[in-house]
Amino acid sequence: MLVLYAAAAYAAPPACAPDIVGPWTGQVMDAGQIKELHTQFSIRTGKLTGTYHVDDADGGYDGTLTDFTKSGACSGQFLWHDRNGTGMVRIEFRPDRDRFDGEWGDDTPLKDHIFTGRRYRPVPVS
Repeated sequence: MLVLYAAAAYAAPPACAPDIVGPWTGQVMDAGQIKELHTQFSIRTGKLTGTYHVDDADGGYDGTLTDFTKSGACSGQFLWHDRNGTGMVRIEFRPDRDRFDGEWGDDTPLKDHIFTGRRYRPVPVS
């Protein structure tokens, strides 16, 4: 029964999920450099998930965010997966839901390994 409880913990997105679904742009510390980060959060099959793209000189690379575990009203942890491996990213969305701050690492998030985003709003073309 404990296994079923743990699986249910991953399944429930936070109450703020409708406010955070969509595109975000920010920064990530990668290979000792701050790089541009594009993140997209979505709710699939009742679970909060995400994808991201890290820009770098060779065109960048993509990753996924899975296994969300809630840790606060609008914060939690994901498992990240990309060409560099797998690890944990902790994200906290601000109360006005216009940005998030986070940290990532292999086994546990590291203080200087930023993973941030601001709500992406394209500039209207007139």
